[in-house]
Amino acid sequence: SLPANSEALRSFVKSCSSTCLELAIAGRQAHVVDSAAVRQGALQVLFIAVHALSSQAEALVPDALIVAERALQDEDGAVREAALKLVGACAGSCEEAFVKDEGLLSRLGRLMCGMANMDPHPPARALAQKLA
Repeated sequence: SLPANSEALRSFVKSCSSTCLELAIAGRQAHVVDSAAVRQGALQVLFIAVHALSSQAEALVPDALIVAERALQDEDGAVREAALKLVGACAGSCEEAFVKDEGLLSRLGRLMCGMANMDPHPPARALAQKLA
């Protein structure tokens, strides 16, 4: 376990975050057997990075939220669930960065409210109910 101020952790996050951001969005076009698993995995790595960095995740949070917004609209329930976890990690890590873009927050809120009421993936619906 590395502390959030660990140089090794910051270096790891810096080296992998851009790749994960790209995979979370473009994984659908990847020529792999299960592109949803690629997107879900990328979102999970971003969740771990944001959660581990905690208050030092300020630079990553805006991009992570944009990726999460797109992933909340994914057809795969596990991807939507991973996106919800990422939104929760962003909200808990750095409040200043989280509330910076009011338009994005509003869109995320609408998506999560819709998911809380109608998502066909029970774990995503349950998590959306907690976050909305």
